[in-house]
Amino acid sequence: MSAYVSSDRTITFEGLKARLPWSWAAKHNVEKRIGKATVRIPAVELLLAYKFGAVFGRNINLKTGLETAYYQSKIWKDIYDVAGLSRLEIDGKKVGKFLKESGLEAHTGEIMQIIDDHYTDETRNLVKDSDMAKIRKILTGSGGNPITTKTPGVYNPRFS
Repeated sequence: MSAYVSSDRTITFEGLKARLPWSWAAKHNVEKRIGKATVRIPAVELLLAYKFGAVFGRNINLKTGLETAYYQSKIWKDIYDVAGLSRLEIDGKKVGKFLKESGLEAHTGEIMQIIDDHYTDETRNLVKDSDMAKIRKILTGSGGNPITTKTPGVYNPRFS
């Protein structure tokens, strides 16, 4: 069994230089056995970068005023996915490298603010405060993580 995603696809963010190429998944992956099958999955650090990009991009789409319920639910799911991935062993330098190369490093404060804004009573049922602390550490670089931001923890909306 195999799955195929075009590596020619690149996620872009309207009006910004940030980009997340799918081709990175072909370059940065690990091989895993599942039963009798062997699969290649993107490195967890890359998955986190993709998920942070999804949170950021969907928030931009949310501000268009179209399909708000859809984008709210997708952001909620992305935050849940980020929390799940943050429970794994993460190499902060690798996450930082992907965020820097993608151009998302300049927006990590905004991404954290979006996550904070969507951390509601409903989200707290599945995402713990300790998960949020790990996400914050990954994004803001506290605790020795090398990720830096231009405006850590400050959200300056560009699409109001």
